[in-house]
Amino acid sequence: MLYDRETTFKLLQQRNWMALIELFKNNKTYDQLRQDDITRSILESQFIRELIDGSSFDKDPDYLFYLEQFHMLHTGPNFHFALPTVDVERLGPATFDWTLS
Repeated sequence: MLYDRETTFKLLQQRNWMALIELFKNNKTYDQLRQDDITRSILESQFIRELIDGSSFDKDPDYLFYLEQFHMLHTGPNFHFALPTVDVERLGPATFDWTLS
């Protein structure tokens, strides 16, 4: 999927979390998204913060999978995506203990 602001916002509105994560997996798309101040700001406040806080994912059975995907993106050498230090600290090392075993 190529980056398009309108499509990205529709995915956010539809709460299609996996499709949004897929945007981050594509380095070219992610780089374009990151350069768009409006999209980056909205995704950080409406998606990444919710993912880290768990506020909107409490009843989503795939919540742990989403966290695992973000861990892979953040630590994987093939991805440009990286969580800001403050978000990594908020998650803490215990968050991903189950993914490392």
